[in-house]
Amino acid sequence: MLPEIQAVDPDKVRSVNVEVPTAVSRVLGAAPKILALCTDQGHKTPGIDFASLRQLDETYAYALQEAHVRCLSSGKSPDELRALTE
Repeated sequence: MLPEIQAVDPDKVRSVNVEVPTAVSRVLGAAPKILALCTDQGHKTPGIDFASLRQLDETYAYALQEAHVRCLSSGKSPDELRALTE
């Protein structure tokens, strides 16, 4: 996932206030059910980007978990990490 992450425009990166382990757990639990709903009939649902939903799989959840663990183990405070990314 690293090349895809590095390709993100820095101006589009936003801070989020999410409990990462909970988010990862919910994605891993819900993704199969959500993807099962992506049928031809679902394509007619306005406002839902089914192409993006199909990309939602355990790979992204595990990448988020890995990034979170690396951040926690870096020993840096959130302010130090923010300054480092800037």
